[in-house]
Amino acid sequence: MATAPVLDTSATETSEKLPWKVVQCPHEWDVTRPEIYVEDRWHPIFKEMREQAPINKVEGSGFGSFWNVTTLKAIQHVEALPDIYSSSFEHGGITLVDDEALDEPIPEDERIVMPMFIAMDRPKHTEERRVIAPAFTPGEMERMATDIRRRTGELLDSLPVGTAFDWVDKVSIELTTQMLALLFDFPWEDRRLLTEWSDWAGDVELFRTEEHARRVSPKCSKWAPISSVCGRAQKSG
Repeated sequence: MATAPVLDTSATETSEKLPWKVVQCPHEWDVTRPEIYVEDRWHPIFKEMREQAPINKVEGSGFGSFWNVTTLKAIQHVEALPDIYSSSFEHGGITLVDDEALDEPIPEDERIVMPMFIAMDRPKHTEERRVIAPAFTPGEMERMATDIRRRTGELLDSLPVGTAFDWVDKVSIELTTQMLALLFDFPWEDRRLLTEWSDWAGDVELFRTEEHARRVSPKCSKWAPISSVCGRAQKSG
């Protein structure tokens, strides 16, 4: 998170003061390093932070300075105060990217604003959530259950037996993408576009590449009402 946490929350009965510190990179608590997840080394790192400094600031990372908030109560405190700890795209959004910390800051005329649902604060977030809530009622879930079970069964039955295969691609990604296509009423044959757009929007390096934005833009434009990624790509292109 980019905004400094309120460390002394003594105004509430259940609050407590947590130990905290500021560290300089390179440091083990720099959780922006992809290798700690690729090598599955992140568990002890977070455990150490929770034990030594549940709230800590990491300075000098490749994405600028940021705060780690690692314990349940502290996280709940942050989540309950969006007026202080904003998720809005207008205040940096939900990513760690700090343009000013990048080796090559994005030129002002190439900056892209993506007003995603998850990157909004109340009252706008409340309004958007109210719109989509009817699609996730128990009745709607029951209505889709038969189709979801059928497609899940077909996917699992299609997996090879006695042969190694990529579980992430054939099951994790494919099943998730199928469910998103059902929710969005997205054309079934084009469902993998949802995965491509999501991967592109979540990749910091690709996100800053105009060439990639131009490649993704034409595909996005066909389904612009569905994907908020499209506006971003088209603005770049």
